[in-house]
Amino acid sequence: MFYFMGVYILCLICLLMILQCIKMVLGIPWKDILLCLNIKRKPFLVNNTNGKKFFFNISHHGDFTVLAASTCSNIGVDIMKYSYPNNTDIFSFFKLMKRQFADEEWSFIKSFKNEWDQLTTFYRLWCLKESYVKAIGTGIGTDSASSIKFKANTTVLKSACFDSELYIKDEKQPWTFYETMIDEQHVVSVALESNCVNGNVLKFENVAFENLIEGCDVIEPNNCTENWWETYITKGSKT
Repeated sequence: MFYFMGVYILCLICLLMILQCIKMVLGIPWKDILLCLNIKRKPFLVNNTNGKKFFFNISHHGDFTVLAASTCSNIGVDIMKYSYPNNTDIFSFFKLMKRQFADEEWSFIKSFKNEWDQLTTFYRLWCLKESYVKAIGTGIGTDSASSIKFKANTTVLKSACFDSELYIKDEKQPWTFYETMIDEQHVVSVALESNCVNGNVLKFENVAFENLIEGCDVIEPNNCTENWWETYITKGSKT
């Protein structure tokens, strides 16, 4: 159940992006696409792809919804909007989140003298962690600091980079991470399980709503009795 209009719309956009991506990459008509959630509640494609690999992941935060897909590797994506924490100061916020990062990660965050730079670096590392755990289908738990650690070799993220490294229990993992800024306020991280980037620079593209619904099918289950529009307009807005 979605209690706010904004969340309702975001989830609808997420579904449209997934359906259109599957249609474009695999050629499966919308009405034939079968999606399901695994035991970790990660969505996956049920349809037979005739041996062709297909992985996808989606994220929304702030002003954007992003989708990443791959035909060669498991994939995860996360986006974060830079913003000050609600109802608290940065020092207290960092104290609350202390166990989510390793000591080396906190040292990297605190290496910036400006509090805002520390906060944006925090969001960047958080985005890296989320992209990884979304790829493997888990969540960031309180044991993350002792098991999942990132080394950001590009100190300040100004353009796309691929050189951040993942360590689990101090052992480097064979994952590739693509980081970029969508705009001045939104950072994105894409996690790829193997090194299949092959030197190609990935790029996010803005997609118009008209492109999202191009070639779509109207699907109305026979047993659908709920008035979706009436449900939508009764929802409040979240500010």
